[in-house]
Amino acid sequence: MQIVDYFLRVVRVDRTGCATAFAGTAFPVTPDGGILTARHVVDVDLSGTGEHLAIVDEQAGVFVRLPPAVVADDPRVDLAFLPGVMPRTPPRYFPILVPSALEIGERIFTFGYYAFGGGLSDVDRGYFSGTVVNASAGADPYGESTIVLPYPVIEGMSGSPVLTYHNGVKCVGLAFGNRSSRILASEILDYEASGTRVRETVHRIVEFGVAYHADALVRFLGRACPGAFKVSCESLNVYGLT
Repeated sequence: MQIVDYFLRVVRVDRTGCATAFAGTAFPVTPDGGILTARHVVDVDLSGTGEHLAIVDEQAGVFVRLPPAVVADDPRVDLAFLPGVMPRTPPRYFPILVPSALEIGERIFTFGYYAFGGGLSDVDRGYFSGTVVNASAGADPYGESTIVLPYPVIEGMSGSPVLTYHNGVKCVGLAFGNRSSRILASEILDYEASGTRVRETVHRIVEFGVAYHADALVRFLGRACPGAFKVSCESLNVYGLT
């Protein structure tokens, strides 16, 4: 897998063709080069600035201007689809796993770009992995269909895919933020120092990332861009999108 074909940097580009800021991560989700990301990464007003949003084509060494994003009518839905941005031959994209196949404890990983400073040079690649902490596909696909990740979604990783391996790499979600509530984890350590037995309790605050469940992605893409989105017939039939 060529990383630069599957994990894309979204940047702001000025009228001279120079990148001015890093915006977030996106990834291809359809065979014709359509990409998916978080809405807050691309749904920004740049009118009057002379700037536009683009994807960095690492192989060609150019910026690919982004078309207007397809978003849901509900502004709370933090998902955006951009059609036909970077078609490749052969196609390179992440198929979405049939939502019902995702289970708590599933091995998952996320790769994307994150910002550790204020400049374009302060962007690095990040890889995180673990198992699904919790997952639910509720009646409200955008409010309840989420995955709790075992790692936080750091700045810039919004829009990154959550991936697993089911007969090849499959997308099971889209990372967009962190839980507002945190849990307190405690660990008791027993050790001996200078002949004295010591018991120490260590308290840690653990922050979990949150992602849209594959269920939410299927619903959003099947309704926001019918005809452009291809997923398994089983998924389309389950959600009445055929």
